[in-house]
Amino acid sequence: RLFVAPLDCDRVFCFEARTGERLWQRLTDDRLTSLIGVSQGKLLASGRSLWAFSVESGAPAWSIPQVEPDDYGYGRGWLADN
Repeated sequence: RLFVAPLDCDRVFCFEARTGERLWQRLTDDRLTSLIGVSQGKLLASGRSLWAFSVESGAPAWSIPQVEPDDYGYGRGWLADN
């Protein structure tokens, strides 16, 4: 699978990497700036909030909104697992 979140778009997309077939797309109320990685069946992404999307369906599993500019994340995301 290939996950894409264009900076000029308010959607995240999932494609079949071998064929290019779009498997799903999800409209968000946040412009995603970083796709952090996949863990436990969830795509983790950030923008003004931290998001987790189901890898299978694109359904939002959860999000943590950041309401103050001081709470916004900057830079690249990183995902580590034990």
